Amino acid sequence: MQFKKYERVDMNDSLRDVIKHVKQELVNHNVQISFQYLPVIFYRKVWVQQLLQNLISNAMKYNESEVPKINVSFMRENGYLHLTVSDNGIGIPEQYREKIFKIFQRLHNREKFTGTGIGLAICKKIVDQLNGVIKVQINASDGSDFCISFPEQVELKE
Repeated sequence: MQFKKYERVDMNDSLRDVIKHVKQELVNHNVQISFQYLPVIFYRKVWVQQLLQNLISNAMKYNESEVPKINVSFMRENGYLHLTVSDNGIGIPEQYREKIFKIFQRLHNREKFTGTGIGLAICKKIVDQLNGVIKVQINASDGSDFCISFPEQVELKE
């Protein structure tokens, strides 16, 4: 019999851990980060932290504003949890909004923005495990909103 290593994960604690981990980068780039109360879910803590860290790191990296802003918000609706990571960065053209979730798919050359092209593919895999959906859309500041929705009562895939 195989044990499933799922645990109670307070996403607030996970986000605070991510912020501590990238604190120097936040300071160096004058990033303002805000968030509201997030849910507690039953999942793998390390994957929740990876998801949040990838999205926050991308929000910092792909931002050329004098004052980069990142907001993490949450709402519960009709049996679903909706998590949104918003930024005032460079945005993502509509024709690339699905491509970015595929492994090794980059929109920019390595000279302009560093990276491997796997961060958002990892995010998609994590969200898929939650039986959820991740998508990106443009927001009012022409930045990106990464929107994640998954059932409140998660039946996790193996």
